[in-house]
Amino acid sequence: MKFQTNLAWALIEGAKPHLNVLERNYVFVTTGADDTFAAIHHLLKLIAVKGIPLPPSLVRLYVTWLDSYAFHDEDRHLRRLIEGCPGWFRPTTRAARLSGSGSYQHWSRR
Repeated sequence: MKFQTNLAWALIEGAKPHLNVLERNYVFVTTGADDTFAAIHHLLKLIAVKGIPLPPSLVRLYVTWLDSYAFHDEDRHLRRLIEGCPGWFRPTTRAARLSGSGSYQHWSRR
């Protein structure tokens, strides 16, 4: 899963200035050990909690990756996390908003 590994490293790079030493070490070691799902999941929680801004191009990569986990046990939880990030995503359809799944689009607060 080269795409997943590249995404993990890109998220680390985007979030790194906002992470403390322990948080950085965890995501570096987890990604280096090829447990990229755990690293991405942990990074997303940190990004959501800390309100870390990411560039739209990285957000699009994340959504592409998340769509590949549509039926995974963590899908709904991961989508809820990104909905809580200011300036990130909102569901594009009413059905997606109600179900917690579906396609998402990047948006920004005005």
